[in-house]
Amino acid sequence: MMKFNERLLLINSLIKEINRNLSVDHAIKILVKGGMKLLSVDAGVFALIDDDKLRCMSQINIELDGEPFCSDLAHQIEKTTVIRDTKEHAGLFEKLRRYKVKSLICTPVNIMTDRKGVLFLASFIKREFAEPDINSLEIFLDAGASSIKNSFLFDLISKSQKLWQETFDAISDYVFVVDDDFRIIKCNIAFAESCGLHPRKIIGKSCFDLQAKLSPKFCIEALYENREAYTEEITCDGKVFLVSGFHVTLPSGKKATVHILKDITEMRRLKEQLYHADKLTSLGLLVSGVAHELNNPLTGILGYSELLTMKTEDEVLKKELGKIYSAAERCKKIVENLLTFSRQSPPERSYIRIDELIDSAIELRSYWLRSNGFQIVRDYHDLPIVSIDPQQIQQVIMNILVNTEYAVLNSGKEEKLVSLHTHFDRDRGMVVIKISDNGMGMSEDTLTRIFDPFFTTKPVNKGSGLGLSISHGIVKEHNGNIWAEGILGEGATFIIELPAGKEGSSAVPD
Repeated sequence: MMKFNERLLLINSLIKEINRNLSVDHAIKILVKGGMKLLSVDAGVFALIDDDKLRCMSQINIELDGEPFCSDLAHQIEKTTVIRDTKEHAGLFEKLRRYKVKSLICTPVNIMTDRKGVLFLASFIKREFAEPDINSLEIFLDAGASSIKNSFLFDLISKSQKLWQETFDAISDYVFVVDDDFRIIKCNIAFAESCGLHPRKIIGKSCFDLQAKLSPKFCIEALYENREAYTEEITCDGKVFLVSGFHVTLPSGKKATVHILKDITEMRRLKEQLYHADKLTSLGLLVSGVAHELNNPLTGILGYSELLTMKTEDEVLKKELGKIYSAAERCKKIVENLLTFSRQSPPERSYIRIDELIDSAIELRSYWLRSNGFQIVRDYHDLPIVSIDPQQIQQVIMNILVNTEYAVLNSGKEEKLVSLHTHFDRDRGMVVIKISDNGMGMSEDTLTRIFDPFFTTKPVNKGSGLGLSISHGIVKEHNGNIWAEGILGEGATFIIELPAGKEGSSAVPD
């Protein structure tokens, strides 16, 4: 048997071994091995009870199964106890009978308030555990319990730190901390990637050393200014950033500044698009009001020109009055189209002829088409009526015509051609509209994205990227289809399909 001093030296070496690695599993394993070595026994089991539930077991040369059994012992045994093969512990020895256990000692290990452990040490030969054996075991377990507690706390801190770091790195905004010496002491992955470096190669570096790599470039200028917490918008490299900074005190007592850079370029663009949409709404109301005001004098012009035509016998004068009437009639038709296009009302479907709707949309764009030398080719075929919201479908055709005009004008071609074709696909029950041009055409990438919200090939302030997206939504709401075809440099075609009303009907139903 070991002397007491030898046991103290062994205990000291075992505690050092436990503390060498702050893993909970490692500490428990050394605790079992140390207890076996200290008492020269053959087997050992440590059961950890967490909130009355068995959390884990470390077993050497023996197996003790049964959660309730271990839990009960952990609460019942208050001090180191030698368990003998009596009726009181007959169930325990029955579990151990196949291992031929002759002697068993059980010790409680109090780690934390909600975590308790129990250590079983078993010998396969008959042993009497003397007082020095028990004292040395208790000294070892007291020190071991403290080490296991430290392991639990370290594990808790590690998990908390890992969670904080993962949260910090998950932030898509650029976040970095700079001390008073202009050294970056912390940064998230988003900021590091914007600089093209790994965080390890940034932390500890001076901002001045990284100035060429810092992105966005303006952040280094912001660091020069010694000011209180701030928030402002800065434009850099074609992007808009919301920059915030606030002061903190590091654990060392040094001062530092946390900088947060949020890319709000897309948000700003969406804001401008909403502002543009609001302007269009206001313009629609204005057009509606103007159109109503114009209707009254136009009605007078039409009426008086007809009266004058009826009163005069002069054929030359009648011809001139006919020109006035035709011009006024054309103005009246344009006003009616404007009222239809600008109407602010819930969608209302009605049965109409699609070719008449296409003509009304062309009439609205006729001035621009004529002034730019466009040739309009109409190829209409007999069509059944369709049940649609005229205002919405007219908006779709207008959007496509506007895009067509832009594509043709920017193609540099002398001949400016827009053709409109309609036919009825009887097998599928679909009215088909094709609007073609001989403009710039579209690449494959553009064709796949043409209906995406805010996607546009036009320069800034020339297009919102919303027209075709809205058109796609309108056609889909009408249970139709819309797509584009084309080759870069060879023009493009937009195809719209709308479900027909009553097949073969030539009149609007009652």
